[in-house]
Amino acid sequence: MSPYSDLYAKFNNAFPHLARDHALAQESETHTKTNKLTYRQGIVSALVAIKKRQVPPSPDHDSVGTDSDIRAREKARKIKVGAADLEEIVLSREKLIEWGYMVDIPEGPGGDLPTSESAELQCERCLQNFCVTAMGDGADDACTYHWAKAFNTTTNGMDFLC
Repeated sequence: MSPYSDLYAKFNNAFPHLARDHALAQESETHTKTNKLTYRQGIVSALVAIKKRQVPPSPDHDSVGTDSDIRAREKARKIKVGAADLEEIVLSREKLIEWGYMVDIPEGPGGDLPTSESAELQCERCLQNFCVTAMGDGADDACTYHWAKAFNTTTNGMDFLC
């Protein structure tokens, strides 16, 4: 019997081709990752890893699949972070104020006009008028004058392509 057949013995009758499919997929993975000189050691390592796995009670258990399948599931599990996980590490507004962080828009210069969205301004490079829009809204009159590298047209002592 193959190591996968032994590993999947509890549900091999219900899923007769699963062990074969995973054995072929594991061999293909090993063949892809190794060369002529390292293939034998790669197969031996894969077999040892399979024999060390926990016997799964069902086909949807974490120990079912090829080595890369298991690593992908472990990686996906590590990445998942929810709001409840963040509540423990995100500071409250009161703590931010206590520790001197700016949480409100300040009064006076800089705070009087926190955004220039929907305002019509003039490009300092080419002196053309443009409308400031929110990022990614796709407006036709959105500012398109600041993407260029310095080039030939001289304005205000600087050379820009726009």
